[in-house]
Amino acid sequence: MFRKTPGFRVFFWIFTVTIGGFIFLPLLWMINTALKPAAETFTLDFFTGTKTMENFAHIVTDGKIMRYLRNSLLVSFGSSLMATIVCAFAAYSFSKFRYRGRKLVMG
Repeated sequence: MFRKTPGFRVFFWIFTVTIGGFIFLPLLWMINTALKPAAETFTLDFFTGTKTMENFAHIVTDGKIMRYLRNSLLVSFGSSLMATIVCAFAAYSFSKFRYRGRKLVMG
């Protein structure tokens, strides 16, 4: 494949760190914004400013988080159950019956 020259290794690590930054910077920004009070939300102070758990306390006490969680769990379990049933029938069909196009699908 490629020879692992020192130039290639430097390029590889620069590329890897850059991609990692693009992936993790929005996550860090989201966590930082969630920990800011509402008055400081739109400031560009990333490392300075007040950090508080006020927003999370508001979600738990005043929000309808349990209803949202229940709805999400219901939809995800229902989708998983339906996919399992459909895939089980498809697997049985692939294993027991011979029909045109089976090798194309199964490889």
